This record gives sequence, structure tokens and C-alpha cells, in this order.
Amino acid sequence: MTQTRKRAAFTFLIWGMVMTAFSIIFFYGAGPERYALEKWRRLAGAGIIACGYFSYGLMLFLTRIRTGNHAVGRDERDEEIQNHANASAFPFVLVYVFALSIILWEKYQGIGFVPVGWMWFMAYSTSFAAFISSSVIALILEFKASAHGQG
Repeated sequence: MTQTRKRAAFTFLIWGMVMTAFSIIFFYGAGPERYALEKWRRLAGAGIIACGYFSYGLMLFLTRIRTGNHAVGRDERDEEIQNHANASAFPFVLVYVFALSIILWEKYQGIGFVPVGWMWFMAYSTSFAAFISSSVIALILEFKASAHGQG
């Protein structure tokens, strides 16, 4: 398994689990409307996200290129796949933020405001969407490259 594929798979798993755990805390109990008012949920969400960043940093460290007899470096193909995945994820994240904003506006326009808890969700989930979409696209590109005998 290439470094790019390994990192993309671990990134997807880490941030998928973080997104799931955060979503459970966010929608738990009184839901989004009370999220910002319930300190324990904000702290639990922040703790989950901190664990995600710690796990992601640890994964980057453990999957780094090591010098030695068995070192396999990243080549131009790996760099191209990662750059293409990141560039492709950017419009996805923009569409995600736009769509969520419109959905929230539609839902709450009658009362004249969006509960502030949704801003927490939008901020955190945008980060999750960026990591997850980039890793999924990298995995797809890796799969396509290996299917053509390039992997």
C-alpha cells in the first residue's frame, strides 16, 4: 500500500469517526438550538475534535517516509494525486457550506435568526468535510491509477 493510499484511508477513518462522534454530541438532547448553551456538549465536542487532530498528527508521524533500506519515497504521481484531491475537494467544501447555509436560512427564516449552535456545527463540519472529501478523492484517484498499472 502506498503512502498516499495509507494516509488517505487513515484520514478518512479518523475524520469519519470524529464527524460521527461530534454529530451525536451535537444533536443529542435538546439539539442544535441548545448546543451553544450547554457547556458540557461544547467541551465534549471540542475534546472529540482535539482527539481527531491528535490522531491525525500521530498518523502523519507514523506514516512518514523513513530513511533506511526499506524507504519508499513519494514520487511525482503521489504528489499529483494529493494535489488533485485537494483541488477537487475545495469546490466540494464550498458547495457544502453554501448548501448548509441555504438549508439553515430556509429552515429558520420564519423566526428571523439561526440558532448560534448551528454556527459551531458549520465551522467544525466544514473541517471534517475538507479532510474526508480530500481523502475519498485521493483513494479514488489511487484506485484508478493502480487499475491502469501505475500503482
